Amino acid sequence: MKTNLPRLCRLLVALLLSQIASRAQLVSVNSITNNADVVGVFFGQPLTLPSATNPANYTVYTKTGAVSVVSVDLQTNGQYVALNLAAKIGEFFAVSVSNVVDVAANTNNASTIGFISDYDSRDVGTTGDPSPTGRVYTAHSDTFEVTVGGSDVGGTNDHFHFIYQQVISNFDMAVMVTRLDAANDLSKAGLMARESLNANSRTIQTYFTPTAGSNEVEVAVRSTTGGTTTDAGFQIGPRASASANSWLRLSRTNNQFIAYYGTNGIDWAISGVTTQALASTLNIGMMVASHTTNGVPTTARFTDFGKLGARPGDGVLPSLNVALVSTNLELTWLRTPRDFAVQVSTNLTDWALLLAPIYIVSSNANQRLMQVPLNLSSNRLFLRLVQVDRVIPDPPLVLTTGTVLSLANNNASRTGQSSLCSINVRDAITQTSMTAVPGYNISFSTATADSGDTLDTVLQVRKGSNIIGVPCDDNGAGIKSVLYFNTDPTSSTPPTYSTFSLVAAVKTSTPTTPQLQIKVTITMTPK
Repeated sequence: MKTNLPRLCRLLVALLLSQIASRAQLVSVNSITNNADVVGVFFGQPLTLPSATNPANYTVYTKTGAVSVVSVDLQTNGQYVALNLAAKIGEFFAVSVSNVVDVAANTNNASTIGFISDYDSRDVGTTGDPSPTGRVYTAHSDTFEVTVGGSDVGGTNDHFHFIYQQVISNFDMAVMVTRLDAANDLSKAGLMARESLNANSRTIQTYFTPTAGSNEVEVAVRSTTGGTTTDAGFQIGPRASASANSWLRLSRTNNQFIAYYGTNGIDWAISGVTTQALASTLNIGMMVASHTTNGVPTTARFTDFGKLGARPGDGVLPSLNVALVSTNLELTWLRTPRDFAVQVSTNLTDWALLLAPIYIVSSNANQRLMQVPLNLSSNRLFLRLVQVDRVIPDPPLVLTTGTVLSLANNNASRTGQSSLCSINVRDAITQTSMTAVPGYNISFSTATADSGDTLDTVLQVRKGSNIIGVPCDDNGAGIKSVLYFNTDPTSSTPPTYSTFSLVAAVKTSTPTTPQLQIKVTITMTPK
């Protein structure tokens, strides 16, 4: 698994430096498992034709080299494009954009790193149904657009497209449905939990029908495999009108399932309650069906999936195993629906995120591995797993992970500053500390939200009271990056382990009131 790919490593470092040097309007890229021949790209400004749809203006890189862009589709809002590729990409990829012009006459030349979504995506049904088969477009980890046929979700068998993840035991998921085309009065888009991907699986669901059609919030359950789907014993009161509703929520507590709907993602009305002895492990996520058999699809769009309350899979905590191998401690833990990294401490009070290469190991690639040098500290070390947004193991990108700096999460504190980098800011926050092994270039980038939020952030990296790396990134609104060059192990100077802190804030010139939560992505590449 520990392959050496120096050429691609150099390319990725160049891409990161390009991203830092040229803060163009390229905001994020994303793709999804089983739909990985389509990459979504989101720009901060609407784009102009023909530059937006010219395949020559986009290059997609993977571990095995570049993948050809066959065609480019510009989405209706003008800020999203879908890159249709000649082959499927792997877990990690990078996108380079050149000569793409936006409506403000800016020419976008930028690069960024993307990864496959945590969620799986596939059609559920029988041969020839759904027709057409499902296609998913996503440029953010919480936002998806699905186009699919499918005769129905109901009866004794389901035919639809499903974006899902396996979750053990209790869950609470919510999503905002921002679009549902009326291919039929009973086209459906909503949330579902089901025991298997077989068409006749036991299932729990809540969904919208289109405002141009039946215009309802509905719930349904199939309590036996191959049995009839019904709302009996689940629906509470009359079905609500969907015209003013955009949010759905579905939760499980032991064997009790509750369906909700709402207009703002905060205040909820209950549409159904049922007790069902379903399996402990369920496939949960977003479903779409056109309710047609004539080849006419519907298109549905979801956003903010998993951002409210607990994300699916949050309750699964793997065990951390430690073994002494040569001069290293080898840490291993099982891969789970959510990703984890390692924190270290010498006193059980102050914890630092340990930035070191993480690899995939075992014959079925179901384990993470991290090697910790024994001389990391002269004191005894305590180790624990901490949940992070994403880990991409294995060279050439040996670690990309995300952490959320938040006063509410108790992993950050106010610095007491009203300015940062000579810029007026609101509520500067700091996280201390992080510890890095030598021999890697490390970059940090910040954003205030998943869904293309362009609040103007400011970011510093400090070692003690000293600013290290790029002094401060303030190149316009949106995502910020700084690059920190770690100790070179080939130097005659003995290697040292660097401990540092991040300080981040939102500028006061930003008109939107910021939340005290800033997402930081950390990327390591070998020197």
